[in-house]
Amino acid sequence: MDTKVFDIYSDGIGKKTRHMFRGFDSLSQLESYTRACGVEQPLWLIMTVVATVRNVIDDELEARAEIADDLEAELN
Repeated sequence: MDTKVFDIYSDGIGKKTRHMFRGFDSLSQLESYTRACGVEQPLWLIMTVVATVRNVIDDELEARAEIADDLEAELN
């Protein structure tokens, strides 16, 4: 799939059109909260979670696109 939903979503991050995580106005706020929860390397944890979510969404979209392509091929 050429256009990834997460890429579209993340395009507005940092441009003040949307926030990465609901309830946190900046990465700095999220980092502070994560550090207060006892995480020694909060940015590492945050980026790992973001990368995982992106991969899961991309895999799901690709699987759905394949199913749609198969259905279209059967109908034609």
